[in-house]
Amino acid sequence: MILVSEDTVNRSWEDRDGESNTLPLMIENELVDVIIDSGATCNLMSEQVFDKVSQGKQELLKTDRKVYAYASQEPLKLSGKCMLNICVPDTQTPFKTEFFVMPGSADTLLGRSSSEELGVLKLHVGESITPIAQAMRRIPFSSKQKVIDKLEELETLDVIEKVNGPTSWINPLVAVENQNQNQMVMCLDMRQANRAILREKHPVPTIEETLQEMSGAKVFSQLDLNMAFHQIELAPESRDITTFAGPNGLYRYKRLLFGVNLATDKFQHIIWQILKDCPGTHNIHDDIRVVGASEEEHDERLNEVMKKLEESGLTLNYDKCQIGVSSMEYLGNVLTDKGLQVSDDKIKAIVQAPRPKDQSELRSFLGLVQYCVRFIPSFAIIASPLWDLTKAHAKWKWGTAEENAFQAVKRQLTQAPVMAFFKQGVETRITTDASPVGIGAVLEQKQEDGQYRPVHYASRKLTPPESRYSQFEREALAVKWSCEKFFLYIHRNDFDICTDHKPLITVLGPHSKPPSARIERWMLYMQQFKYSIRHIPGRENAADALSRLPIDTSPDAAIKQTEEYARTIVADAIPAALGPRQVERESKRDPTLQLVRHAITSGDRSKLQGTTYKAVRDELWIMGQLVMRGNKVVIPEKLWNQTIQLAHEGHQGMVRTKSRLREKVWWPNLDKQVEKLITACYPCQLVGPRPKPEPIRSTPLPRGPWSEIAVDLLEIPKKGH
Repeated sequence: MILVSEDTVNRSWEDRDGESNTLPLMIENELVDVIIDSGATCNLMSEQVFDKVSQGKQELLKTDRKVYAYASQEPLKLSGKCMLNICVPDTQTPFKTEFFVMPGSADTLLGRSSSEELGVLKLHVGESITPIAQAMRRIPFSSKQKVIDKLEELETLDVIEKVNGPTSWINPLVAVENQNQNQMVMCLDMRQANRAILREKHPVPTIEETLQEMSGAKVFSQLDLNMAFHQIELAPESRDITTFAGPNGLYRYKRLLFGVNLATDKFQHIIWQILKDCPGTHNIHDDIRVVGASEEEHDERLNEVMKKLEESGLTLNYDKCQIGVSSMEYLGNVLTDKGLQVSDDKIKAIVQAPRPKDQSELRSFLGLVQYCVRFIPSFAIIASPLWDLTKAHAKWKWGTAEENAFQAVKRQLTQAPVMAFFKQGVETRITTDASPVGIGAVLEQKQEDGQYRPVHYASRKLTPPESRYSQFEREALAVKWSCEKFFLYIHRNDFDICTDHKPLITVLGPHSKPPSARIERWMLYMQQFKYSIRHIPGRENAADALSRLPIDTSPDAAIKQTEEYARTIVADAIPAALGPRQVERESKRDPTLQLVRHAITSGDRSKLQGTTYKAVRDELWIMGQLVMRGNKVVIPEKLWNQTIQLAHEGHQGMVRTKSRLREKVWWPNLDKQVEKLITACYPCQLVGPRPKPEPIRSTPLPRGPWSEIAVDLLEIPKKGH
């Protein structure tokens, strides 16, 4: 269904009375006043206008499309459709667009799509805001002539026009002299006017989205649009709100200007509309990038872009363009055929930054470094003392820890590696680690040489509540957080999660039962991803450095740390009244647990087939002679009754006893054995609830004499006995 504005199709040429809400366009070789209607989804003209512009050289084509006026149930009557060349006079190369033709005479309407392709913008102004004519800001005498010269130059370039009649709005002119180029820079204070302009919010691609699409690029070009916003013409009815007072009279803008609240989003959308069908082309505002995997592919794409720009009447500033280079700077980073690296200018600015003297200077330094965090493996943790100084109530004190962190950030940046571009369909892995102070992760992909290269580093400090988590929970948090951080990369893609914390392999596996409600919530979040989790030695964990400060350079440090975490879990799981030595001694003697340990150490867990441990075989791991299921210790059979008696101490009820046992221990059929022991507990039976007695029932009467006989004997002792 195609919609057009009802008032447009109902008005005739004679009803317009010289309205100024039209824009003169060249249609074929005729100048036609056209209404710009961003709410219409098609272009519309009358037979009268069609006959005028076609001059009998073109016939209408039949169409079965239905065009409806807004809120109308009946389609408009159409004579046919046609393809006609249109352009803004003297500024554009014509391009073809489709028109639907109505019988009779009516205004010519240009819909949203063609208007955006034409580059003509209509500002939507809210009627509830009262126009304001603000006072002129006085210009110094020394700059007055330069401002006048600049205004005359802009008028010659058709950017602004003089206003001779009444105007509702007047905005203050702000003129700043550019000392380097010895010229005036003109802009308007549009704060009051922006309150009335209804903003259109169009998405601007992030650097992550753009870089992903540039994956595999070897040749690059950068195109810079000349005068940027000024290439977009404003519809005549939208120009009044841009009126301003200059030293030599009133002016208003004919083209889009800086300061309008929707300028950035709208300009981004218009350029995107023009280039959306060009492969390997990306724009952020007036900055256009064309990339190719080879020189031939790049040149073909560049030619297509230049053709689109020419058709739209857009011009380039060739002094700022780079064509067919092997590397180029992009938003503070450098794009190369090998990947992404930090700009030398950015590194130089950070390395040469002076030591901060107060919180304001420190925030500026950290803000500058934020642009490079993806290249610094341990930024969040290394910079921890610096972040602490920026807190609202922190007392300024620059000591040894702060100085070391300041220098470490600079040192890490100078050693930053070249990051690989992310590619879809390539083997991907996330390596995670956690320490008592922070968590970290590395997103990596396998390259053509078979080696993994980092795509993105990420790390952050733990919050005070998180720092009180057990080490197992911190490791699980690192996995969940890393998947949140890299969501755009890994969603609906297969990937591996690598950790040096071995208990996670079992707990985060497909058949495990979460040990706590918190981890269960994290696992529910993880269900949306397609991943497999595997263990790697600590010395191979690239994320280990991301989570701790200072960085431990010992190759076996991570392994020792993992063992310490495992011992902590075991110590917490064993009941205090039993003691770890007793449990380990009996576990060593238990024949069933001997079989379990052998199955785990050999890696062949199929040996547990036919045993009661089969269902949980993927959740089992060992620590010395102890067998663990997740974060619970498996009690050997000889200690089952003793463990139940300890949990039942004080004659706890059935539910409470089971709950106390489930917190720390496990063995097959635990619940049934608890029920059996408590049922046989004599003190519990005495004080416990007794079964209800049978209800009293009356004895039925006998059916006849002597049918029922009852005898009751009573022995009466003789006197003296």
